[in-house]
Amino acid sequence: EGGGTLFLEGEWNDDASVSLPAGLSFAEGADLSKVTVQATIGESTRPAIFAIVNDNEAYSLEYVGYPYNLEDLDFSWMTSGWETPKKNKAVGGAPLQLFNGDSWIEYPRGIGTHGTSSWYVRLNGNGVSFSATVGVDRESDGQSGGEVNFIVRDVVGGTNLVESGTMTCSTPAKNITVNLDGIELIELVVDKLGSYSWDHADWVNPTIVMKGESAPVTRSADGTNRWTGMGEN
Repeated sequence: EGGGTLFLEGEWNDDASVSLPAGLSFAEGADLSKVTVQATIGESTRPAIFAIVNDNEAYSLEYVGYPYNLEDLDFSWMTSGWETPKKNKAVGGAPLQLFNGDSWIEYPRGIGTHGTSSWYVRLNGNGVSFSATVGVDRESDGQSGGEVNFIVRDVVGGTNLVESGTMTCSTPAKNITVNLDGIELIELVVDKLGSYSWDHADWVNPTIVMKGESAPVTRSADGTNRWTGMGEN
Protein backbone atom coordinates (compact mmCIF):
# COMPACT_ATOMS: atom_id res chain seq x y z
CA GLU A 1 0.00 0.00 0.00
CA GLY A 2 1.08 3.59 -0.53
CA GLY A 3 3.89 4.79 -2.76
CA GLY A 4 7.50 3.89 -2.93
CA THR A 5 10.26 2.50 -5.07
CA LEU A 6 11.02 -1.18 -5.55
CA PHE A 7 14.58 -2.13 -6.52
CA LEU A 8 15.09 -5.57 -8.05
CA GLU A 9 18.16 -7.59 -8.81
CA GLY A 10 18.29 -10.76 -10.86
CA GLU A 11 18.15 -12.15 -14.36
CA TRP A 12 15.24 -12.31 -16.75
CA ASN A 13 14.12 -15.74 -17.85
CA ASP A 14 13.31 -16.71 -21.43
CA ASP A 15 9.85 -15.14 -21.13
CA ALA A 16 11.37 -11.79 -20.08
CA SER A 17 9.78 -12.04 -16.65
CA VAL A 18 11.19 -12.01 -13.14
CA SER A 19 9.67 -12.97 -9.82
CA LEU A 20 9.09 -10.21 -7.31
CA PRO A 21 10.23 -10.58 -3.70
CA ALA A 22 8.31 -13.06 -1.57
CA GLY A 23 5.85 -11.38 0.75
CA LEU A 24 5.18 -8.45 -1.57
CA SER A 25 1.51 -7.58 -1.50
CA PHE A 26 -0.86 -5.00 -2.93
CA ALA A 27 -3.98 -3.42 -1.53
CA GLU A 28 -6.99 -5.73 -1.70
CA GLY A 29 -8.86 -5.18 -4.95
CA ALA A 30 -6.00 -3.25 -6.54
CA ASP A 31 -6.27 -3.22 -10.34
CA LEU A 32 -2.81 -4.37 -11.36
CA SER A 33 -3.66 -3.77 -15.03
CA LYS A 34 -3.28 -0.08 -14.24
CA VAL A 35 0.19 -0.57 -12.73
CA THR A 36 3.23 -0.49 -14.97
CA VAL A 37 6.92 -0.75 -14.25
CA GLN A 38 9.75 0.62 -16.37
CA ALA A 39 13.10 -1.12 -16.45
CA THR A 40 15.97 -1.65 -18.85
CA ILE A 41 16.82 -4.98 -20.44
CA GLY A 42 20.40 -6.03 -21.08
CA GLU A 43 22.46 -3.26 -22.63
CA SER A 44 19.50 -1.26 -23.87
CA THR A 45 19.49 2.40 -22.87
CA ARG A 46 15.72 2.71 -23.32
CA PRO A 47 13.36 1.65 -20.53
CA ALA A 48 10.86 -1.03 -21.42
CA ILE A 49 7.41 -1.33 -19.85
CA PHE A 50 6.45 -4.33 -17.74
CA ALA A 51 3.11 -5.36 -16.27
CA ILE A 52 2.70 -6.78 -12.78
CA VAL A 53 1.07 -10.20 -12.87
CA ASN A 54 -0.46 -11.94 -9.86
CA ASP A 55 -0.49 -15.73 -9.89
CA ASN A 56 -1.80 -16.88 -6.51
CA GLU A 57 0.06 -14.09 -4.70
CA ALA A 58 3.26 -14.89 -6.62
CA TYR A 59 3.86 -11.56 -8.31
CA SER A 60 6.01 -11.25 -11.40
CA LEU A 61 6.87 -8.74 -14.10
CA GLU A 62 6.07 -9.53 -17.72
CA TYR A 63 7.46 -7.64 -20.68
CA VAL A 64 4.96 -5.41 -22.50
CA GLY A 65 7.01 -3.25 -24.86
CA TYR A 66 8.86 0.02 -25.38
CA PRO A 67 7.09 3.40 -24.98
CA TYR A 68 7.46 6.24 -27.49
CA ASN A 69 6.47 9.80 -26.67
CA LEU A 70 4.80 11.05 -29.84
CA GLU A 71 5.83 14.67 -29.33
CA ASP A 72 9.45 13.52 -29.70
CA LEU A 73 8.76 11.99 -33.13
CA ASP A 74 8.52 13.84 -36.44
CA PHE A 75 4.98 15.22 -36.53
CA SER A 76 5.63 17.67 -39.37
CA TRP A 77 2.96 15.84 -41.43
CA MET A 78 0.27 16.52 -38.82
CA THR A 79 -2.29 18.91 -40.26
CA SER A 80 -3.92 21.73 -38.32
CA GLY A 81 -6.95 23.85 -39.12
CA TRP A 82 -5.02 26.94 -37.98
CA GLU A 83 -1.33 27.63 -37.46
CA THR A 84 0.94 24.56 -37.15
CA PRO A 85 1.02 21.90 -34.43
CA LYS A 86 3.32 22.70 -31.52
CA LYS A 87 5.53 20.49 -29.36
CA ASN A 88 4.81 20.82 -25.63
CA LYS A 89 2.68 23.93 -26.26
CA ALA A 90 -0.85 24.77 -27.26
CA VAL A 91 -1.29 25.65 -30.93
CA GLY A 92 -1.30 29.36 -30.06
CA GLY A 93 2.01 29.08 -28.22
CA ALA A 94 0.84 29.08 -24.59
CA PRO A 95 1.61 26.24 -22.15
CA LEU A 96 -0.58 23.15 -22.53
CA GLN A 97 -3.49 23.54 -20.10
CA LEU A 98 -6.58 21.38 -19.79
CA PHE A 99 -9.60 21.68 -17.49
CA ASN A 100 -10.00 18.91 -14.90
CA GLY A 101 -13.52 19.82 -13.81
CA ASP A 102 -12.38 22.24 -11.10
CA SER A 103 -9.33 24.08 -12.40
CA TRP A 104 -6.84 24.32 -15.25
CA ILE A 105 -3.90 21.92 -15.12
CA GLU A 106 -0.63 22.63 -16.95
CA TYR A 107 1.15 19.76 -18.65
CA PRO A 108 4.80 19.68 -19.78
CA ARG A 109 4.36 17.06 -22.52
CA GLY A 110 2.16 16.89 -25.57
CA ILE A 111 1.15 18.27 -28.96
CA GLY A 112 -1.12 21.27 -29.43
CA THR A 113 -3.09 21.45 -32.66
CA HIS A 114 -6.33 22.86 -34.08
CA GLY A 115 -9.38 21.14 -35.56
CA THR A 116 -9.62 19.75 -38.09
CA SER A 117 -6.32 17.92 -37.58
CA SER A 118 -4.97 14.60 -38.88
CA TRP A 119 -1.79 12.58 -38.40
CA TYR A 120 -0.94 9.11 -39.71
CA VAL A 121 1.29 6.80 -37.69
CA ARG A 122 2.45 3.47 -39.12
CA LEU A 123 2.84 0.59 -36.67
CA ASN A 124 3.33 -2.36 -39.03
CA GLY A 125 1.43 -4.60 -36.63
CA ASN A 126 3.95 -4.04 -33.82
CA GLY A 127 1.86 -1.70 -31.68
CA VAL A 128 0.71 -2.60 -28.19
CA SER A 129 -1.25 0.43 -27.03
CA PHE A 130 -1.87 4.14 -27.49
CA SER A 131 -2.69 6.44 -24.59
CA ALA A 132 -3.20 10.17 -24.15
CA THR A 133 -5.09 12.78 -22.21
CA VAL A 134 -7.18 14.94 -24.52
CA GLY A 135 -9.15 18.15 -24.29
CA VAL A 136 -9.74 21.70 -25.50
CA ASP A 137 -6.92 23.98 -24.40
CA ARG A 138 -7.33 26.97 -22.09
CA GLU A 139 -6.46 29.25 -25.01
CA SER A 140 -10.08 28.76 -26.11
CA ASP A 141 -11.57 29.68 -22.73
CA GLY A 142 -14.07 32.52 -22.99
CA GLN A 143 -14.05 32.46 -26.78
CA SER A 144 -16.84 31.59 -29.18
CA GLY A 145 -16.34 28.04 -30.48
CA GLY A 146 -13.92 25.39 -29.27
CA GLU A 147 -15.87 22.17 -29.85
CA VAL A 148 -14.08 19.04 -31.08
CA ASN A 149 -14.04 15.25 -31.09
CA PHE A 150 -10.76 13.33 -30.69
CA ILE A 151 -10.63 10.10 -32.73
CA VAL A 152 -8.09 7.30 -33.12
CA ARG A 153 -8.81 5.46 -36.39
CA ASP A 154 -7.72 2.09 -37.71
CA VAL A 155 -7.03 3.20 -41.28
CA VAL A 156 -6.89 -0.28 -42.83
CA GLY A 157 -9.90 -1.60 -40.94
CA GLY A 158 -11.84 1.59 -41.55
CA THR A 159 -13.08 1.80 -37.96
CA ASN A 160 -12.74 4.26 -35.11
CA LEU A 161 -10.89 2.60 -32.25
CA VAL A 162 -11.93 5.28 -29.78
CA GLU A 163 -13.69 8.65 -29.75
CA SER A 164 -13.68 11.24 -26.98
CA GLY A 165 -17.12 12.50 -27.88
CA THR A 166 -17.92 16.21 -27.95
CA MET A 167 -15.43 18.24 -25.92
CA THR A 168 -15.43 21.95 -25.12
CA CYS A 169 -13.48 24.13 -22.70
CA SER A 170 -15.85 23.16 -19.91
CA THR A 171 -15.44 19.42 -20.55
CA PRO A 172 -12.98 17.79 -18.15
CA ALA A 173 -9.94 16.29 -19.87
CA LYS A 174 -10.35 12.64 -20.80
CA ASN A 175 -7.84 9.80 -20.62
CA ILE A 176 -8.05 7.50 -23.61
CA THR A 177 -6.36 4.14 -24.11
CA VAL A 178 -6.45 2.01 -27.25
CA ASN A 179 -5.36 -1.58 -27.86
CA LEU A 180 -3.20 -1.56 -31.01
CA ASP A 181 -2.62 -5.30 -31.34
CA GLY A 182 -2.33 -6.16 -35.04
CA ILE A 183 -3.04 -2.62 -36.24
CA GLU A 184 -0.96 -1.53 -39.25
CA LEU A 185 -1.74 2.17 -39.51
CA ILE A 186 -3.59 4.61 -37.27
CA GLU A 187 -4.80 8.15 -37.80
CA LEU A 188 -5.04 10.63 -34.94
CA VAL A 189 -7.91 12.97 -35.76
CA VAL A 190 -9.28 16.11 -34.15
CA ASP A 191 -12.67 16.60 -35.78
CA LYS A 192 -14.10 20.08 -35.65
CA LEU A 193 -17.73 20.16 -34.61
CA GLY A 194 -19.39 23.24 -36.02
CA SER A 195 -17.17 26.19 -36.87
CA TYR A 196 -13.38 26.33 -37.01
CA SER A 197 -13.32 28.99 -34.30
CA TRP A 198 -10.98 28.36 -31.35
CA ASP A 199 -10.79 24.60 -31.80
CA HIS A 200 -7.48 24.53 -29.88
CA ALA A 201 -7.00 20.83 -29.14
CA ASP A 202 -4.32 19.09 -27.08
CA TRP A 203 -2.96 15.55 -27.20
CA VAL A 204 -1.29 15.46 -23.77
CA ASN A 205 1.26 12.77 -22.88
CA PRO A 206 0.60 10.92 -26.16
CA THR A 207 2.37 7.58 -25.96
CA ILE A 208 2.54 4.51 -28.16
CA VAL A 209 3.96 1.28 -26.74
CA MET A 210 5.64 -0.94 -29.35
CA LYS A 211 6.59 -4.61 -29.09
CA GLY A 212 10.17 -3.89 -30.06
CA GLU A 213 12.61 -1.01 -30.14
CA SER A 214 11.62 0.02 -33.69
CA ALA A 215 9.83 3.34 -33.36
CA PRO A 216 6.45 4.08 -34.91
CA VAL A 217 6.95 5.64 -38.35
CA THR A 218 5.33 9.02 -38.88
CA ARG A 219 6.25 9.72 -42.49
CA SER A 220 7.23 7.82 -45.61
CA ALA A 221 10.84 6.95 -46.37
CA ASP A 222 11.14 9.73 -48.94
CA GLY A 223 9.10 12.19 -46.89
CA THR A 224 6.69 12.96 -49.70
CA ASN A 225 3.31 11.65 -48.55
CA ARG A 226 1.02 11.26 -45.58
CA TRP A 227 0.08 7.60 -46.04
CA THR A 228 -3.54 8.03 -46.93
CA GLY A 229 -3.57 4.34 -47.80
CA MET A 230 -1.66 1.11 -47.33
CA GLY A 231 -0.34 1.08 -50.90
CA GLU A 232 2.21 3.80 -50.18
CA ASN A 233 5.75 3.16 -48.94
